[in-house]
Amino acid sequence: MKKLLTVLCAVAGIFVLAQNDMNFTPQKALEDQWYRTVFNENIADVQGSPYHESKFIPARLEGTQEFISARYNVYHDNLEFNKDGKIMVVPKSDTYKSFRFTLSNEKIELINDGYYFHIYEGKKHQAYKKEKLKFQKFQKATSGYVDDTPAKFLNLPDTYFLLINNQLVEIPKNQKTFANLFPDKKDEIIKFMKDNKTKLNSENDIKKVLKFIDQ
Repeated sequence: MKKLLTVLCAVAGIFVLAQNDMNFTPQKALEDQWYRTVFNENIADVQGSPYHESKFIPARLEGTQEFISARYNVYHDNLEFNKDGKIMVVPKSDTYKSFRFTLSNEKIELINDGYYFHIYEGKKHQAYKKEKLKFQKFQKATSGYVDDTPAKFLNLPDTYFLLINNQLVEIPKNQKTFANLFPDKKDEIIKFMKDNKTKLNSENDIKKVLKFIDQ
């Protein structure tokens, strides 16, 4: 862990939270400064979170036994790590392409300069999930009959992808369109999805149909 942190700190020295020139401060103060700088809000006044998981948790760099304490910032699409109360951003580089969060066993992977969760890895096919959210600014009530609307982070629907010829292809929600991606098993796939009432916006259902295809 020491080795990886040392290297990351050396190459990520200018990539602090929000990727601006603010000086390092203790974690909570830095986070509050980030909210005020980026969103013009105090952290206590904002509902929701920009993170997949707000807490820093152990993450292993795939292919090594090196660990960092990390979390995924969905809003900025970057991976942050904590060292001595200082929050830094993992450089988007093939050197640090893939991490696995040890507590949840979730694998996050850098593809085309963006982070995706690797949700399925079969004999022939792989699938990924892209998380997104948006920030809604504070809205002052327009009359005395309604309340102010607080600033908040809103989750957007997850988007799912297949890796085909080293390219991410969005998984269509229409079953027939999806089955057309696998012409050799098209009819069997359509029957499987019909029998199992498969929903192609469900992570679990996507995994099930891909396991069937990979048989």
